Amino acid sequence: VQFFLASFLFVLYVELNSRAYSLPLCSSTNLSTMSSSAVDELFKQWRSKCLTTGSVEKTEDAQIEARILFKTLSNTEHPGALARLIQCFEPCFTAETADPSVRLVALSYLFGAVQGCILLSTPILELLFNFLLPHAGPQEEVDDDDGDEIRDIALAALKALVECEIDTPDKNVARSITLRLQVAKAGVERRCAQDEQDETGMSDAFRR
Repeated sequence: VQFFLASFLFVLYVELNSRAYSLPLCSSTNLSTMSSSAVDELFKQWRSKCLTTGSVEKTEDAQIEARILFKTLSNTEHPGALARLIQCFEPCFTAETADPSVRLVALSYLFGAVQGCILLSTPILELLFNFLLPHAGPQEEVDDDDGDEIRDIALAALKALVECEIDTPDKNVARSITLRLQVAKAGVERRCAQDEQDETGMSDAFRR
């Protein structure tokens, strides 16, 4: 339920915001040297990799691949691409996805995508925070080791978002700073919840 609500709000916000500024999300607008449809097709290939392999060994490759792609996009293209990526990855987060490594690889792609974004507006950051925070907490019906991997990658993605540059023309600068502080605290608290790990293991992502 949290995934569907977060992804719906994210996509809805980007859709409405893009219409307000006459910037179509799914048109033939070029994303770097690739068309929007070509990027969407790449997202589908990533989703297929998640669902067919679900290999933990693929997490670093997924992160790098997504980071490289998003670094080629402009700041104005990032929100739409992120929204479509999350929407495309919906099957990776459903209850029917029994293998937690599927979710782990999907989150690795999202982590890499976030790393490739330099500047995101406060509303976009807030929507991404709300999507990622549940994954940083205890994972029901998932083995401790697998659950820890999922929580660590979600926390690392939250850290990357917290470190994004503040959009200075953004009228919500004060809100952006406050939000980042709140999320940094909430992320660590979620990671520590019902977790017996020592202090070093539970907060490394926010210390680096």
